[in-house]
Amino acid sequence: MIRHLFNKRFAPSVSVDMKFDSQLEGLRGFAALGVFLAHGLGQNWLDPIFKASGIISYLTVGGLAVYIFFMLSGYVIGLSIMKNKIFSVSTFYKKRLVRLYPIYLFAFMFLFILGTNNSILETIGNLLMLQNSFPYLNIKIPVEFNLAPIWSINYEMIYYLIFPLILLTKPKIFVTAILLGIISIVGYYNSSIPTFITDYTIGYTFWLCGLGICWFFPVSRTIKVSFLSYLFLIVAYHHFAIGLVFLKGLNLESKINHGLGLEILWYLPLCILVISDIAGRKLPYRLYFQTITYLMPIVLIFYLVITERLMEDTRWISSTIFYLLSLVLFAEKSCSAIVLKSLSFIGSISYAIYIYHWPLMLIVNKYYPYSGTMSAYVQKFILWTILTFLLSYFMEKIIQPRVNAFFFKPATMPPLRLSAIAHEKPLP
Repeated sequence: MIRHLFNKRFAPSVSVDMKFDSQLEGLRGFAALGVFLAHGLGQNWLDPIFKASGIISYLTVGGLAVYIFFMLSGYVIGLSIMKNKIFSVSTFYKKRLVRLYPIYLFAFMFLFILGTNNSILETIGNLLMLQNSFPYLNIKIPVEFNLAPIWSINYEMIYYLIFPLILLTKPKIFVTAILLGIISIVGYYNSSIPTFITDYTIGYTFWLCGLGICWFFPVSRTIKVSFLSYLFLIVAYHHFAIGLVFLKGLNLESKINHGLGLEILWYLPLCILVISDIAGRKLPYRLYFQTITYLMPIVLIFYLVITERLMEDTRWISSTIFYLLSLVLFAEKSCSAIVLKSLSFIGSISYAIYIYHWPLMLIVNKYYPYSGTMSAYVQKFILWTILTFLLSYFMEKIIQPRVNAFFFKPATMPPLRLSAIAHEKPLP
């Protein structure tokens, strides 16, 4: 089956139900909430003196949530192509810009309150979504710190730019995987490949996996997942930083600084398993994926135990507790469905939450009159949460629909049918 899959080309090859998927929206909500909490708990971004401590400070996801977003993005783009059954490059780019840019542009209004350390040209580069933590050869367009989460929007735009090329050329999965692997490994250890290209490539691996899940894995009505188990497993993976620990332990960590290094590829089996299951897709060799994913933390926990390091850091203790909770909840289904469905509302405004939570947090930190105590921190946290969710709701539910209605009127452009570009038979 693996050989058959790797010989396939990137083109839609399965039929799917196009109805709204509240479970995927719930996963998106979880990822947004994970980033939100990562910046508000355990760090001093919300309060210069006081911060959450103990196990509560580790109820976050952060970077791993962004990689889940990448994979979800690839999945959703693939689904939209299958739903429309027609494709126009200009319409595709227009839809992506209209979806992303209004909410993105509004975020720059916060700079009138927070200011910026970037030059005018660098700010314009950020406005054009060209920002990157690493230079484009000799051209530097640093990410605007007061809008820090927008770093990943640049990655998304790059992947959107590439997508029509993937759809039209239909490269083989095997060839694509080999090419991505070579660039990722060589670029991770050798500076002859620019760092930004290596980082794009590693992130793109997640995006293409999401596209592949959508286009190649058939729908399964028998999959019932324990989202609560996956939730705690994701949190445990994030704080264990398994990939980085293994690379360091094997003395394989690169001396080149990367934003997205090889260590994040250790999250790939977990992300593929979670998104396939929640999307109701039949993952080939699912049992092996599940076994590897759930056993990997045991190796690290065993190492921490025999080296007597498990109890030396709250991070290890918390991660182990989260992992054990994922095992305890492995067979639970009912509450998981309720939690996932309840998170779908957050998922529906997740993009705005992701963009706005950071500058709003900095504003609350800067202007709220009290700080340095638990009481002040809780007040700030509540105020920050209310502001973030209210603004996100307003932009996503009130402004964005009006923007869509303005830009998308009945189309007159002759479409290109998928049957003309797909490698497989056209969808029924």
